[in-house]
Amino acid sequence: MRRDYDFNFTTTIIVIMGCRLLDEVIHRIRLYVEANESITAIAEAVKVFNKTIYKLQLNFDIWGEPYIPPTVTLGQHRSLLPY
Repeated sequence: MRRDYDFNFTTTIIVIMGCRLLDEVIHRIRLYVEANESITAIAEAVKVFNKTIYKLQLNFDIWGEPYIPPTVTLGQHRSLLPY
């Protein structure tokens, strides 16, 4: 959650950032990526940050999905063996 304040500090505006993009936005991004559009053109058309487009494009290439499947653990395993 991110809080934004106006200059008079009288009103608090709370912007709740979601974890995932809407399905229609993901679909539009996938169509643009398959059409070999540039990352900046996609970002301007869909109103998403460039880094998000790069991450989604990498996930499409590796997993075939916009987000990593829940069964995949990236990095160090959660529990290490004692030996």
